[in-house]
Amino acid sequence: MSAAYPSITVAAAGTSPAPAISELQLGDHVRSFLPDKKPVQSGDPTAQATNVGKKFRTSIEGIISGCFLIKSVLDDFPAGSAERDAFIQGLVAESVLSRKESRLGAADGSKLSMLYKIGEFADLLRNCEVLRRLQPGYTILYQVTVLYKALQGDQQDRLSRLIQLLNECEGDLTREYLIRQTKLAKKAVRAAQPAARGHGAAVKATDLIEGGQLFDLVGLTPSREDLRLLGADYPDLSNLPRCLRVHEMVTEDAVALVLATVGDLPTIVDRLLPSCGFYGLSRVMLVRRPASPDVTTSAAIIVATRNRKTATGFPLDLWEQPEAFSDLASTAATLFPDASHKLHVFASEATAGPTDWVAIVGDDNWVERPTLR
Repeated sequence: MSAAYPSITVAAAGTSPAPAISELQLGDHVRSFLPDKKPVQSGDPTAQATNVGKKFRTSIEGIISGCFLIKSVLDDFPAGSAERDAFIQGLVAESVLSRKESRLGAADGSKLSMLYKIGEFADLLRNCEVLRRLQPGYTILYQVTVLYKALQGDQQDRLSRLIQLLNECEGDLTREYLIRQTKLAKKAVRAAQPAARGHGAAVKATDLIEGGQLFDLVGLTPSREDLRLLGADYPDLSNLPRCLRVHEMVTEDAVALVLATVGDLPTIVDRLLPSCGFYGLSRVMLVRRPASPDVTTSAAIIVATRNRKTATGFPLDLWEQPEAFSDLASTAATLFPDASHKLHVFASEATAGPTDWVAIVGDDNWVERPTLR
């Protein structure tokens, strides 16, 4: 069951406090959507999908309730199971997902993963002061959860600040407003980060996540063992992001810089970058002029973006400046001189020295090891 979020009253500046609304005042219709306990499984995932579709066609409360049901079903049926597949196809039949969206499953960034997240924060969205500001559409609901997670403080502090921000929005709540406030919240978190964290400190991924640190440049230098783990034949690739959780430590406009070989490209593009929250491959460059047409083992610089940010200063005479691309630090300084918060993933002990990078070394990169189960 998702955590309970208390009902509080917060007024926007210059307005009178909105009256507190208790659950009893919501009425029988609204209470019927409250996810007080996990729905009982009927054993028929198609019927559950039909139930989700019915809820989605009712109201905002219905969408929240439907997303909670989606979360419950996905938690009950593992990836690759016939039941989960039938449930997802049922969501397509109910027009909750398109056929193209269904093929992505619950992978990070997919529509299904967003609906799951809404269900995970159902109690937050059902809070009376939050609910009264919501607008129809799953993107608004999802972005509210993203904003909540970006805010600082404990659960009560975040809730109070969230309600204040929702009330400060003039007119109807929009996705653009929520995204703008999320960026400001993340900027405030970065500004509050201890300076000592950014001087070559070797830390664990979990420490950075718990500290709310965000980075605008991620350098990745995976070892052969790391690439082997990433390239294994897993039944559910959507589990890889939770093993690394790099996607939780990057800003919306972050850039990834990978140093590897051309032969590693399939694993990097299909597994590593999506697992770290990067889906837009920007450039692939050979570090030096190839000695033969076979470039499989040639060193390459791979750049990926999250939004529309592009690298600056790509030199036309790349092969004439070997010193500018001799290692990750010099490559980053040449291509992204304005990066201010830099994270080195898969760093070795030798590179986790006194630099302006935060380095994650060895096994500390893996929050959990991926398995073939």
